[in-house]
Amino acid sequence: MNSLTVSKSEISDALKELLFKAFIPQALITSFYIICHWSIVTLWLTLNYNTHTTTKLFIIGLLGGATPFVSYGFWALRIFLIKSFQIVFNRIVSLWLEEFCNKISIDISQKITSKTTSQNDLNTFDFDELKIIQKLRTWIINKSQDAPIFIKKITGFVLKKISPDFEIKEKIKNIDFTNPKEVSKLLTVELSKALIKASNKLIPFQVIYLIPFNILLLIALWFY
Repeated sequence: MNSLTVSKSEISDALKELLFKAFIPQALITSFYIICHWSIVTLWLTLNYNTHTTTKLFIIGLLGGATPFVSYGFWALRIFLIKSFQIVFNRIVSLWLEEFCNKISIDISQKITSKTTSQNDLNTFDFDELKIIQKLRTWIINKSQDAPIFIKKITGFVLKKISPDFEIKEKIKNIDFTNPKEVSKLLTVELSKALIKASNKLIPFQVIYLIPFNILLLIALWFY
């Protein structure tokens, strides 16, 4: 690996955790929901086999059998990606992030100290959160070059979704900005929050509304 802070054993442990704590549990839960859905559709088709035309039964069976793949599928994928990045973050990305924050905090602390003499002077200090995000993206992308493809891809997707909507400039007033360790600690906390928040944007939250739509469709189907 390019990073000295992430060993091969940690990568291996992360992959195992992704399999047993993210993929398999979500696959089992989603499969159970889809089977339940299909069971209801099959029961309806059995009860109404003699009262509807073959074409209508085929259309209802097709719709009833296909919709769970869309509704439960997107929901499951969203949950899986969020859980997966949390695992990747805790095992790997957090180490890269800490290393990054330790590095840039020295420069930030020196720049602030050279241009300000008091906490009040921070109001006029040009603290560029966007530039920090850009540097973070470059840093983590470089660190993840030799990582397994899934870890590399999901980390890259999250980095594209991260936005500089945190207020480091305001919070830095409450710490000793002349101390790089304090600055690094603040950056680590705020950027960690930003990364986790970005992982929730990989697939829009609105996809969960497909599930109640699916349930309403089943109810309508039953009384059709």
